[in-house]
Amino acid sequence: MIQMLMEVGESLYRSGFRKWILMNSHGGQPQIMEIVARDLHQKYEDFEVYPFFTWRVPHITKSLLTEKEAALAIHAGDAETSLLLAILPETVHMERAVAEYPPVPEGILTLERNLPFPWVTRDLSRSGIIGDPTPATAEKGELIWASLAAGWAQTITEVHQFVQPQLWKEP
Repeated sequence: MIQMLMEVGESLYRSGFRKWILMNSHGGQPQIMEIVARDLHQKYEDFEVYPFFTWRVPHITKSLLTEKEAALAIHAGDAETSLLLAILPETVHMERAVAEYPPVPEGILTLERNLPFPWVTRDLSRSGIIGDPTPATAEKGELIWASLAAGWAQTITEVHQFVQPQLWKEP
């Protein structure tokens, strides 16, 4: 994946692009994208590559979830199921929906934050769900989609207007 992203980035650079947003919506790739962004910027000092994750733009999703869901859900829970109910309801089988939260480790190790431990979904869930999809609704999904779209519009605008500091250059 690193090689493929490097090749795409180099092609974009040769084509005249100087900013590229890598938008990731799946776990497992953020670190790879960060490596590519840094390496491309190091190779081409006027090429800004932004390794962004879908859920890190401003949005209202947590305000629509329970406290437990907001803290622990990371796969096929309320928010993700609501999103799919809003755009692809025929693909969602709510009769199969079950709440399944991961065991919360004691101590300083976490699933995805400061000090993550290694895991794959099968380590944490029998169903593949890590969260609670049962309260999901299409209406909630529409609100989340609108909020994410507004957050991404704001983010893209800021990236477009951003001027990369280059303190190492002589004035």
